[in-house]
Amino acid sequence: MGFILLIIGIALLVVGINYKPNPNGTKIKDLEPGDVIKIWLKYAMIWGGLVFTVFGTLSSCMGC
Repeated sequence: MGFILLIIGIALLVVGINYKPNPNGTKIKDLEPGDVIKIWLKYAMIWGGLVFTVFGTLSSCMGC
């Protein structure tokens, strides 16, 4: 189970880091309401990836 969490966490990290919500580099004052959700989604994926990776590592190494 821990190995599955580890794989999911790494996948979320890779997708979150490579996800570009605003490729044209718009400033914060020029953002639309939908863009804020996309930026939040990027950081939520990175945070979820970190949590899954840490707990996946811990749960797979607990029996070692």
